[in-house]
Formats: sequence, C-alpha cells, structure tokens
Amino acid sequence: MSLSKKLMVATLALPLAFGAASSFAAGDKYERGGKGSHGHSDHQSCSGTMGLIYKLDLSDAQKDQLKELRSVRHAQVKSNAAKDIEQKRADREQAHQTMQKIVMADKFDTSAAKQFAGDMANKRAERNLMKMEAEHEMFSVLTAAQKDQFLELQKTAVDDCKAKKKGKDGKRRHQEKADQK
Repeated sequence: MSLSKKLMVATLALPLAFGAASSFAAGDKYERGGKGSHGHSDHQSCSGTMGLIYKLDLSDAQKDQLKELRSVRHAQVKSNAAKDIEQKRADREQAHQTMQKIVMADKFDTSAAKQFAGDMANKRAERNLMKMEAEHEMFSVLTAAQKDQFLELQKTAVDDCKAKKKGKDGKRRHQEKADQK
C-alpha cells in the first residue's frame, strides 16, 4: 500500500475512532434518563412532575392506557394547532393592539384595562382547565397506592429542585445577583 493511501486511510479512520471513543466515554449520558442534553435530567425535576408517573410500577394495561391517552391528547392538540394557527396569531395581534391602545392613551382607562386583563385571565383559565382535565385522565389510571407513591416522588422532586436553585451559602441564585449589584 502506498504512503498516500495509508495517509488517506488514517485521515478517515482517526475522526471515526475519536468519535467512537468519546461516545463510549459519555456512557449513557445521551440515553433517556441520563444527564446529557437530550436526557434533561439535570433540570427535569424543576420542569414539571408529570414525568414522574413513569417511575411508578405500572402494569402493562396501565402503560397502554397512558400511551393511548397521550396519543389522543397529542392528536387533539396537533389538530387544534393546525386549524387555529392563523386565528391564534390574529388574536395575539388583536390583544397586543388593544393593550397598546390602553397603555398609550392620553388618559388611562381603568375599566378597559380591567376588561382586557379579565379577558386574558379567562383565556389562561381555559388553558389551565384543559391541562387539569388531561392530568385527571392520566391519574385516573393509577391505583390509590400509586397515587400516594406519586405524591412522595413529587415531594422529593420539588425538594431537589429547591436545593438545586439555592447556592452554596443557602441563598437563591437571583438573590446572589441582586446582592452583587
């Protein structure tokens, strides 16, 4: 084999070898539940607790029910998003214009501001209601013992999240930044 062919093979093989070595060194870092950017476990406990439901000892029937609920919910959300995307964009634009009109007026109209804030609160309440209904459906699959176990896992996750948010001296991170100013 000529020297140029050997150099070409080495040039192609070295990046592959280093790539394989680094992925072996990472271990399960990028698998579900690992600590890589795709596993999100570093901040998973701080971003919600619905994922904890899968840490329970679920029967196959329960897993199937939860999967079905997720797929139905996903289909509903996707169909609503596709249908309403232009309407939602128009609503956001209208809301922004209404707020700008209230804020930029020569004289502040308290009743219009209250009406606008009430409308926004009602929309938020509708979204929260839909979320609560979906969570209720998921929790209705669990037994009483599993619900108790979930509450314990949730409490632990919240405590872990609070501990992560605190700095070494016990202060919250945003307090440290404010103290530095």
